[in-house]
Amino acid sequence: MKQLQKGFTLIELLIVVAIIGILAAIAVPAYTDYRIKARMSEVVLAASSLRTAVAEHAQSQGGIASAGLGMTVGSTQYVDSGSVIANGKIVIIGKPAAIGLTGTGAAVVLTMTPSFANGNVVGWQCNLSPTQYAPGTCTAGNI
Repeated sequence: MKQLQKGFTLIELLIVVAIIGILAAIAVPAYTDYRIKARMSEVVLAASSLRTAVAEHAQSQGGIASAGLGMTVGSTQYVDSGSVIANGKIVIIGKPAAIGLTGTGAAVVLTMTPSFANGNVVGWQCNLSPTQYAPGTCTAGNI
């Protein structure tokens, strides 16, 4: 009597390995972009305390002086420095290597410019460089 052999053929195994390789080739770059976007959102988050301070200052003083306010944000894992400059504009400098950006001239710069109405901050214009990794809260331009 013949015994039935059970198992996969070599061709079936090769096809499965090829499919896994194709899926990995697609998933790894997407995962890398997602990781960089998450780190860039922390750069945007670093500006939130300065946004609150500028808004409170504008409301209590009836506007913002043209000179900087002397407000800064300290260094973190992904943020190098940040400060409020003229007219309440916030500039945050990120750490490209820590974020995962490599290459000559890699830089991470977030600028947030307030919009005023009657001396109060009513919105923020967000510009993050490089733009392809900007989180959804900053891609529309206004926060």
